Amino acid sequence: MATVSGRYDGVKKKKAKRRMYKIEELPVKYDEIPISQKAEVRALYATVQLGNCYYCGEALTKEPRKDIADKKVSKVLFPDNFFSHPVHLDHDHDTGMTRGAVHCHCNAVLWEYEGK
Repeated sequence: MATVSGRYDGVKKKKAKRRMYKIEELPVKYDEIPISQKAEVRALYATVQLGNCYYCGEALTKEPRKDIADKKVSKVLFPDNFFSHPVHLDHDHDTGMTRGAVHCHCNAVLWEYEGK
């Protein structure tokens, strides 16, 4: 089975096209950026927010503020892997626009308690 000029057994291999967006301004449309770039947007928000959660104001490397951390959330309402990521990129579910980097628990509280 020889490979000749990009062909394998006479069938040309196609490369998957990935649409990459240049992230220059925030907010961005959450659903329009590829999953591979959501981490980049989240990191950009964290930088702009000086490393703090936009919701509770605590450092994203620490636990959420006590009054928010004490709020119980119903884990069954969220996807299986939701709580495996400590920092989330929050977005408005109506407009699709990103709002900022938040603790995972803050994101759950925003959704469950405030409907955001």
